[in-house]
This record gives sequence, structure tokens and C-alpha cells, in this order.
Amino acid sequence: MRTLLIFLLAFVTSTINAQCPDDRHPHLIDLGLPSGTMWACCNLGTNDVNGFGDYFSGDFSSENLKKLLGDTYTIPTIDQLKELEDQCDYKFYTYNGVNGVLFTGKNGNTLFFPAAASYCGSEDGDYSINDEGSGAYWSQSHSNYDDYNDFMEFYYDDWDKDMTVCFGERKSVYNKLPIRAVKASNETSLNGITIENSDIKPYELRVNNGVVTINTNNSNKPTTWEVYNLDATCYNSGSSKKKTICINDLSKGVKIIKISIDGKSWYEKVQITH
Repeated sequence: MRTLLIFLLAFVTSTINAQCPDDRHPHLIDLGLPSGTMWACCNLGTNDVNGFGDYFSGDFSSENLKKLLGDTYTIPTIDQLKELEDQCDYKFYTYNGVNGVLFTGKNGNTLFFPAAASYCGSEDGDYSINDEGSGAYWSQSHSNYDDYNDFMEFYYDDWDKDMTVCFGERKSVYNKLPIRAVKASNETSLNGITIENSDIKPYELRVNNGVVTINTNNSNKPTTWEVYNLDATCYNSGSSKKKTICINDLSKGVKIIKISIDGKSWYEKVQITH
């Protein structure tokens, strides 16, 4: 029995490690998600799959954060985190002595999130560990409240005897959470020309029922947008200081949206289905 248990533990551990070509983490993991999102195999600030990594405030102003992300990675949106819950099987799991949640994609690949807890602070600048034994991970998505960001949390449910995954919002300044990065989508094509984005996006973009919604906390700075067809013709544009901007009356097909805030621009490719 003991030999069987050792074999099973070794098999699961080797399965997780087999997705990485070597021990020089991080690597990108393909879970076969509908969005095509590729996830880093470990948290930002660590080279261990079960490591907690660094903890970051939700304003994402740390120079160390920008260095760790580089050009390859970015902070996931809340939709990308929710996709893990929607499209993967998940369960409580202990990996090399560290508790956490194990997501398994439809292609059989796995992604381990350690229960790294979080740090909560106060106005005097003191931080203390919060909810030890649980896990909380930032998204780059802004909440509907000022200076709050959406995040994913998981904890062991004594009643169900398994991990519960949920989502909420926390004040960006007084909370420090780990980050599990995703591959940055830096390229978009407009009339055959490849356009690259850079920097962390200060907004969240969603498409629902043909309406493009841009959420941003930059209420004192105007957000301008331009909507292009793939042949580079612009047929919709505008500017607003509102935190939530809705772009309506878009025709069917693939569109490129240029979003400009505070002198910087980002390009998004969206599919309008009706």
C-alpha cells in the first residue's frame, strides 16, 4: 500500500513537471482554454511551481513588477481567472508539501496555485498576513468602486471537503496579493501591419451582445477610442472622462479598437457577432 501511495504521488508530481521542458521556471502552460490564454507555471517572483512569490499592491506601480512581467507576461483579467473555474476541473491539492488548488484543463494539462494567502495593510503602512491557508490572486480588472481591483480567492471548505473558488474586490492600496501571470497578447494586425502593445493596460475591455465596454479608473483623464475595420478604415471614435464607456452600433465582424489614455495607446482585436 505504501509503495502504491508513493507511486501515485510521484506520478502526479511528474505529470505537473512534465508540462515544463526543464527546471528553469516559469514556463507557459496550455490548458486548452477557449480564449487561448497561456498561463505561467508559477507565481511572479519565484522559480518554484509551489512557491508563493512576491506580493504586490493593486496599483501595480512597482518597478520590480514591471521587470518580472517583461514583454512576455501580463496580469490576467478577471475574465481570464473566471475561465479557469468555468472551463477546468479543480480540487484541493498538496504539491511538495504546499496546499493549494489544482486546475486541470480539458486537454489534461494542469496548473497549480499555492494557497499563498495575502497581506492586508493600514494607513500607517503596516502589513500583516491575512487568511492563512487560503489563496488570493490579483486581476488587472478594475472594480466598480474607486481604487478597488477584482481578484480570485480560494479556500478549503470544511463542509464540502474541497476547495471553493470565488471572486471579489479589494482596495488596491491596502492589500498585497500574489500574481499568476499570463502570456501577453502584444500583437494585433491592422491592414497587414503588426501593432505591438506595451505596458500594463489601465482599463478592462469586455464585449457582450455586440456592445464594447471599457472600464477604467482614470476618471480625471479622458479616454479616447477609435474603431477600425481590418482594412484600416475608421468608422467610430470618441472621447470621455467616464469610468465606464459603452461603444454601440458596431457592425458584424472583427474590429480593431485603439484606446488612448494619458498619451499612451493600446490596440484590441474584438469579434462582433451581431
